[in-house]
Amino acid sequence: MSGTILDTLKVSRREKANDAAALLFPADSKSSGLKRLDIAISSPASGALSGAPQEPKEPAEYEQYREASIALGAGAEAAVLVRFVAAGAASQDRAADEPARMQDARLARAENPETPGSLRLTTSLHIRLAAHARLNLYVLSNLPASFSREALSHAALSEGAVLTWTNVVFDEGNGLYTTRIELEGEGSELDFAGAYGARCTTEGEHALSIHHTAPHSKSRTILKSALKDSAHLAFRGLIHVENTARGTDAYLANRNLVLEDGARAESFPQLKIETDEVACSHGATTGGPRQEELFYLMSRGLDRAAAKNMLVLGHLGSVLNRLPPDLAEEMEDIAASALGLNAQGSCI
Repeated sequence: MSGTILDTLKVSRREKANDAAALLFPADSKSSGLKRLDIAISSPASGALSGAPQEPKEPAEYEQYREASIALGAGAEAAVLVRFVAAGAASQDRAADEPARMQDARLARAENPETPGSLRLTTSLHIRLAAHARLNLYVLSNLPASFSREALSHAALSEGAVLTWTNVVFDEGNGLYTTRIELEGEGSELDFAGAYGARCTTEGEHALSIHHTAPHSKSRTILKSALKDSAHLAFRGLIHVENTARGTDAYLANRNLVLEDGARAESFPQLKIETDEVACSHGATTGGPRQEELFYLMSRGLDRAAAKNMLVLGHLGSVLNRLPPDLAEEMEDIAASALGLNAQGSCI
């Protein structure tokens, strides 16, 4: 991948560790290539990944707080990748060994049943775009089940600023993900797409609010998920248009693919409109793979598991294809592994 690893944050094993990183792009700068920020976090599972012996740790010792911020000056343009990974998985050759790495982590958790959820992690991401700045942002996360996570994200857009945000989360542990995006400047624009997956007994809640306070701002938001086993995801989406935001154009959609009867997806899209002369709408769908699609793929020589795998990746593909090609391919592999689509065994 082109670009530079600007910073790698590694959490030390101390209670409530706090580290932060910041990227600042000066006014009128035009950043070349993809700037990369890897946030690597130590955990009980990280030693298992490296084969190092583990010592019992108290859960409080793994209470961690991680913070990152991105700011663009007026007229600046940049593309940034922010990635949350378990320590030891942040190397450039991560894509090649990802499936085996994740399998090893699951085996380690099977041998140490008290490990899952022992790390309580809070992450915070702040984004500020000055007038007419343009940011193409990719945020990826595939943390193991040893993490219980709360993720807080906030973005503010000034006049004429454009934020294109692709958010992909395949964390295996429980999580609460809260994102608030404020379109504060006239003519500001947001294009947000999220892809999420969950399996086994993972529980997650994704709460997204788009706040329009300036006239003639625009937002397009699409959230897609795939669930299997007994996973449960809840989506809460809000478009709030204040009385100062006439001429707003906003759309919010949530599409959930439930692969098995035990999985559950809940969707709560809302509109709060305080002015006339706006075009705002939302929609949500939840359903399983269509049997006729499965039959068609199986009639072309695929077994049922491979056919279902293709449908899942097709469902998430409109989001994953927004990533650079090498990242898109890697995240497809991670999606298949995180959802257990490449494995025949039960949850561990």
